[in-house]
Amino acid sequence: MISQFQSANHSVADSLHRLPVAWLIARKSIKYRYRRSALGPFWITLTQAVYVLALVFVFGKLFPQGGPGFVPYVASGVILWSFISTSIQASSQVFVQRKAAILDGDLHYLTHVFEVIFENALIFAHNAVILIIVVLLYQVPVSVLDIPAMLLGLLLIAVNLVGIGAILGILTARYRDLEPLVVSGLQILFFATPIMWKPEFIGESSGLVKFNPVHHWLSTIREQLTGGDFQFASVLVTLGTGILSCLTAYLLFVKFHRKIASWL
Repeated sequence: MISQFQSANHSVADSLHRLPVAWLIARKSIKYRYRRSALGPFWITLTQAVYVLALVFVFGKLFPQGGPGFVPYVASGVILWSFISTSIQASSQVFVQRKAAILDGDLHYLTHVFEVIFENALIFAHNAVILIIVVLLYQVPVSVLDIPAMLLGLLLIAVNLVGIGAILGILTARYRDLEPLVVSGLQILFFATPIMWKPEFIGESSGLVKFNPVHHWLSTIREQLTGGDFQFASVLVTLGTGILSCLTAYLLFVKFHRKIASWL
């Protein structure tokens, strides 16, 4: 009889082998969602652009932190936060929403998590058009070396999202009351993270900035998009939280993967 540990490892290995399948499903999901739309996913881009402009106008008036660098700062922060928050919220419900497929025998649990992350990564790729336009309009000095640095940051953020998504997916399958708590927690985190306000506004040594992992996630990409320096410390923090979240997800998966279907 296969042990619980061997069964979990086999499931994880299968899910990793099915990464191309998860990518294909994510692409088809985006196409299906906007199949009768003239602009397709770029409707999200247009909406996001209007949202960014509104935030820049409002918070530029409220706080003394304006200047030409404020627009790239807010634009990059909001678009990255949108990728992070929607990925976390969607992956926390992933097993519940895919109940029919799982009960029908599709027990590649992590593949479902990968699908969610890929889908939101595709939306982020569309929204990245806004960042390109902002960088060009405000003449942000982005060098060729900044591009691989930003791709590294994006990859590390995705690793964190996979780990957190698997953790929340398992816990929400067991405790459905966790779902609204995740939504509320993301709303609080939005205001507690330097997205629309700069760290120097309250002091960069403040615990709200220094010990906020999402701030470090954003900094791995946003600094390059605002003319700043490569944040090696933020990369290390993002790598550390990624390892921690994936390790925690793995331990939870080993212990509970055989019970997920029964919880649904």
